[in-house]
Amino acid sequence: EEAAVFDDDGGFLGCVDMAYPERKIAIEYLGMLHGESWAQDVERIARLRAAGWNVLEVTSPLLKHPDELVRRVT
Repeated sequence: EEAAVFDDDGGFLGCVDMAYPERKIAIEYLGMLHGESWAQDVERIARLRAAGWNVLEVTSPLLKHPDELVRRVT
């Protein structure tokens, strides 16, 4: 289930795949099927970063390296 993310004033920024709001970390899986929504994904990620969030973009190749994925999150 996606997580809704809000800015410091309570304004809705978007939904992400995973979020750690207390650390302002969002995790987004960007798969090949995101082709149609790519522009929306780019704009949502830009809004999150502008609001001070660190956005980790996860791809299928990255999932094959769980140690690297964990390193990027922590």
